[in-house]
Amino acid sequence: MSEGIDNLPSTLLDQEVHTSLVDLLKSRGYTDEKLRICLQARCCCEYCDEYLLHSVHSWHSSQWDHIVPGGPFDHENIALSCQKCNSIKRDKIPPQYCGNRKEFSSLSRPDKIRLLKSWLTDARKEYHLEEEFNAFRTLNESANPGTDRKYRSAAQA
Repeated sequence: MSEGIDNLPSTLLDQEVHTSLVDLLKSRGYTDEKLRICLQARCCCEYCDEYLLHSVHSWHSSQWDHIVPGGPFDHENIALSCQKCNSIKRDKIPPQYCGNRKEFSSLSRPDKIRLLKSWLTDARKEYHLEEEFNAFRTLNESANPGTDRKYRSAAQA
């Protein structure tokens, strides 16, 4: 076992809950590396801070993200992520580093997380706006059948 996993500080969990969580995750096949990442992230998405233990669905939909896509699966390159952040990030790095992946790779893990967190905050806002727009279109289309086709035809003309 990796040194100190059972003793990682947790400001979110008291010691009894912390120990129970470690035991549960070990029984589910979590490696020491995954345990360390999960506990250091306080069971939150490292990009948006969503607490991933607030529901069974949140926890089961949590994902392991390669901070630098294609890099190794180790503590320096894996982040605990909610499904939404990981699906937005996919295999990308912050836009300001797109031309220089090597420079992004050389940053410290906290710096990479901070940059990705900032970028994903903006990307999530755009994603929410798109979701709201699509929900509005669906609602409008169900209330006024054919409206969406009329708008698309007018826009293409």
